[in-house]
Amino acid sequence: MSQNVVGLREKQPQLQKLFNGLESSLSYLKSDYSTRRKRISSPPP
Repeated sequence: MSQNVVGLREKQPQLQKLFNGLESSLSYLKSDYSTRRKRISSPPP
């Protein structure tokens, strides 16, 4: 059991990096999607 905890602790930074990457890409996709939707909904000048 204690061995597993140590292994998890060693992997934590990697997981943190992964989660940070996912979060940033998600927020980027969200902003990109919202801007696109605004462009579509608003009629061209």
